[in-house]
Amino acid sequence: MNNKLNAKLFWFAPGHTQWDVSNPAMLRTVIQQVLTHGRTQDVKDLLKEVPYRQFYDMFEKIKRFLPKNVRIFWEAYFGHYQ
Repeated sequence: MNNKLNAKLFWFAPGHTQWDVSNPAMLRTVIQQVLTHGRTQDVKDLLKEVPYRQFYDMFEKIKRFLPKNVRIFWEAYFGHYQ
């Protein structure tokens, strides 16, 4: 995964963790953390790394774990761009 993402988003992982977005479990974690705690630039960097359809599919799997305001924003975004 792109090293541009803010390392502070992943305080729970050892510093040497390699975030492999081809691994669905890691991708879920990355997307949830970035959407919940990330800055605008973190989200932009993530969207450069993860294809739209894959991002959407993963969002559908994790949205119940996101804060309400974050979930509502992304549901509106996807509703507009579907």
